[in-house]
Amino acid sequence: MIRRQVKGEMTVFLSLTLMLIAALLFTLVEGARFKCLHSMADMDRVMEAESAFAEYDVALLKEYGLLFLDDSYGTGTENTKRIAERMMSLSEANLNPDLTFGSDLLRMRMVDCNVDHYELATDYGGEAFRKQAVEYVKENLGSIAIDAFARRIKEGESGTTDSDTAGFNPSEKVSSGKQAVSDARAAAKAAKEAGEELPDCGIEPATDFEDPLELFDMLSGTSPLVLVMPQGKEVSVKQADLTESLLRRTRYTGNYPVQIGANYADTLFYMMYLNRQFGCCTKVKPERKLDYELEYILCGHDSDRRNLESVVGRILLIREMTNYLYLQTDVEKKALADSIAVAIAGATLSPELIPIIRQAILVAWSLVESLMEIRTLLSGGRVAVVKTAADWKTDVRHAATSFRKGEGTDSKSKGFSYSDYLFQFLMLENRTTLNMRTMDMMEQNIRMKQGSNAFRMDCMIQKMDVSYLYEARPLFLSFVTIGDIDRGNYRFDQEYKISYLLN
Repeated sequence: MIRRQVKGEMTVFLSLTLMLIAALLFTLVEGARFKCLHSMADMDRVMEAESAFAEYDVALLKEYGLLFLDDSYGTGTENTKRIAERMMSLSEANLNPDLTFGSDLLRMRMVDCNVDHYELATDYGGEAFRKQAVEYVKENLGSIAIDAFARRIKEGESGTTDSDTAGFNPSEKVSSGKQAVSDARAAAKAAKEAGEELPDCGIEPATDFEDPLELFDMLSGTSPLVLVMPQGKEVSVKQADLTESLLRRTRYTGNYPVQIGANYADTLFYMMYLNRQFGCCTKVKPERKLDYELEYILCGHDSDRRNLESVVGRILLIREMTNYLYLQTDVEKKALADSIAVAIAGATLSPELIPIIRQAILVAWSLVESLMEIRTLLSGGRVAVVKTAADWKTDVRHAATSFRKGEGTDSKSKGFSYSDYLFQFLMLENRTTLNMRTMDMMEQNIRMKQGSNAFRMDCMIQKMDVSYLYEARPLFLSFVTIGDIDRGNYRFDQEYKISYLLN
């Protein structure tokens, strides 16, 4: 069998053509790889930011339902570089996994990461924290509960408030009355010594009564808490160290612009958040730094006793003013006060002095009634916002006796409770002050937990803007030798905004 020997040849032209085809194919593959790398960088920026934000402070979420990232990671020293380093570490594990078999054609690295803008809970007077607290209420409490709370607050707006009591000075009215009694007695004595006969004032003196003016002096000189605490209930002796409270220390600050929007609805939502998360004298929450947390948020003192004294003092002045105004409209009670005034100063009392002494007696009567009401409030009961004859409990003729026996402490099914008064006061308080004191309570309570002694609300991030730089080496272009191709690495700049709030 004859075999032919075939001689194979490749022309220069064919070689160049094959090289061009190969270069085109490798370039196309590299282009596809470049797009994949860009997509991977885009996905990774989201993954790392959300992974970092997934490491929210668990204690803050569990205790108060809020999502914040502690950028101090438990050290108490705010530093966003820790977050950047954390994201770079997570990215390295994500983009360059250890493969047992095969090879990864899409290897790349995050070479730089920066938190450009971030918002801390305490920024702009605590508005960042307040917004999340409002959102918590909107998402977790139903409209029925919100409407009911709003009605409670609205009911109280028809009553007397702090501003109404600005010119009310009970002690001054009682002093004037006592001076009038002294003047009347002196005038009667002088007339008697001169042999003059004074005409009767026309009012029958009261008999069998206790002097309400002396009772007023006794009650006014005693701490309100001693007078109003219900039987068997003791005042808390808890205290808190406020030397490093948010309003006193130098706080860390973020650099994210915050829009402050104040409206009545959000203020109500914030009040509901306080009502749900914090205790007070009539609703103590266990294992807290202070028992009277809402009282602290309102008054800012370092002990439960001082905070409760401040709140009781404010309620007492309002109730005393409310009761005093009611007595001005009750003809029978004013007539009774006149008869006691005549009995105290003498039956020959000058008619022009009767109104002065009557007002002093009405003030003393109002004080006794008000103390009874506050005792009711601290027992968990309610009192009428505006008094009527049916609501009145005390008798001025035996005020001291009834007060000692604790009469008038029955609870009403309708009216204002102790916490309702608290929220009326809180609604009028400065926003920044409320926000900071609320976060003070959070800090104090969380620091009581093991391993959380460095917890700080001014290290808590709510949202941030992050910039990333990714780098990857060309792969398939190394097979392309035609022309002067740049062998530099690919670089991808990425940005991402992330927040625990939806808006």
